[in-house]
Amino acid sequence: MYSKKQNIWLEKSDIRNIIYLNTQVDNNKNIIEIDSSTSILEDNWLKSIHTIIEELIPHILIDKQNKITKNSLDLAFFKIGKNNQGNFYFPNGIRDFSDTYMKIITTFCINRKNLLKLQSNNKGVSDMIIEILEEVIDELFSLKYNNDFNDIKNYSIIKTKISSSVCKNLITYNNPLYYWKFSSEIWYTINDKSTDFNFYTKRYLLSIIWFLIIRYMSKIVNINTSNILQINNELKNYMKRKINNILYIQKLKRKFYKKFSYMKNI
Repeated sequence: MYSKKQNIWLEKSDIRNIIYLNTQVDNNKNIIEIDSSTSILEDNWLKSIHTIIEELIPHILIDKQNKITKNSLDLAFFKIGKNNQGNFYFPNGIRDFSDTYMKIITTFCINRKNLLKLQSNNKGVSDMIIEILEEVIDELFSLKYNNDFNDIKNYSIIKTKISSSVCKNLITYNNPLYYWKFSSEIWYTINDKSTDFNFYTKRYLLSIIWFLIIRYMSKIVNINTSNILQINNELKNYMKRKINNILYIQKLKRKFYKKFSYMKNI
């Protein structure tokens, strides 16, 4: 389920996590209604799953094909003292883990930008979109200080490898709705008020950009301390090029429609 108000994706499959928080939920409903009274519930749900994933990350082993297996995920749960709880949190195994992992990262990054009131910074639309996507990319690489690790680069390498594997899974499972939801959240965050056809075209184009970024991320290999910053910068530059290409196409389209409209009146 998608909520404009809180920037949260909450699906029926996530009810198990809410039950874990001893919260009463009507399992017969396909949708959990979101309003201001449930913002604490959403916050607790996100924090709970985010905490579990952060605990798992240092213990997840990735194979030579840069993939996370069901066995490595189960072993990670064992190492954090939650043996046999993998099926509870992620009933569909790696697919659920990958989906939830990316939802958590993107939701938290967008919420952080909301708290900073990004839309009031008097920046251009493309600049604001780039700012949000750079935030998400940095989170995928985790190029920020983490108290649980003395060496930030080691943590960043682990996180980047897992992120790359997750992106590979997203491409494999091919869930177009995820890209649409993410792009829609960005447009709401930057306070876009477009309606009618523009509402859909903007989300469609940004969905394509985010898909291309995920595909790029999924192909990253040979990550080490000497090249992680370079890879991060290359991904950001790739993202900017794609955004500029889309904007150029949009500009040509507007010129065409303007010229076509003029010719109709001749």
